[in-house]
Amino acid sequence: MRIKYLHEWCSEPESASALQKTLRRRVEIRPYPGNPRLIAGADCGYDEKTNKIVACVVVFDVKGMKEVARSASVMPVGFPYVPGLLSFREGPALLKAFEDIAIEPDVVLLDGHGIAHPLGFGLACHMGLWLNTATIGVAKSLFVGSHDTPAKGFGSTAILRFESEDVGAVFRAAEGAGPVYVSPGHLTDIKSSLRIVRAACDGKRIPKPTRIADAAVRALVKSGL
Repeated sequence: MRIKYLHEWCSEPESASALQKTLRRRVEIRPYPGNPRLIAGADCGYDEKTNKIVACVVVFDVKGMKEVARSASVMPVGFPYVPGLLSFREGPALLKAFEDIAIEPDVVLLDGHGIAHPLGFGLACHMGLWLNTATIGVAKSLFVGSHDTPAKGFGSTAILRFESEDVGAVFRAAEGAGPVYVSPGHLTDIKSSLRIVRAACDGKRIPKPTRIADAAVRALVKSGL
C-alpha cells in the first residue's frame, strides 16, 4: 500500500499535542458512500522484554468475511505512553505494516478512538490522514464522553457525547456482550461507521477485523521477537 508522507514523528509529548491540534483541522467527517468491499483491522502490542512494538493489519473481504491479506511489522518503541497520544507511539509501526500489505483496504478499523478524544484527534483520525483512507476507531473502553446504556441485543446503540457534541456511539457487536466504542476517524461519520462496523461483526464482542488483528499481534509477541 502506497503511503504519502504527512509529517515527521515527534519525540516529545508537548510537540505531539501541538501537532494534533494542527492536524485535527484536516480531518473530514462525512458519510461514507456505499458499502466497502474490503475492510482491514489493525492493532498493536508490546514486548516488554525487548521494548518493541508489534503491529498487524489483516484485510477481509466483506462477502463471507474471509481474510485476503495480512501484514506485520516490529520496531523499537519510540514514544512514551501518554494518554491521548497513542498514535505517536503506535503510528510508525502501523504504517510500516500498511506499507507491506498486498491488498489495499477500502476502510480500516483500528483498536483505538477517532474523534472521541480530548482533542478530537485519536489514533483512527491520525492514521486516516496518513493513509488517505476511511478509518474508524473501535475501542474496548471509554476514553471521553458520556452515554446511555444500549439495549442487550445485537446492534443496539447509544450515542456518545463529549462537550455537547456527538463524537461516536456505544455499540453491541454481540447479544448480551459488553459494548465497543465506535467513533469516526476520517472520511466517514457516526452513522456510516456504525453501518460498516455492523457488517464486520460475526457474533463476538469485538468485530472480526480488529479481533483477528489483535490475535495476530498476541501470537507474534508470544513467539518472541
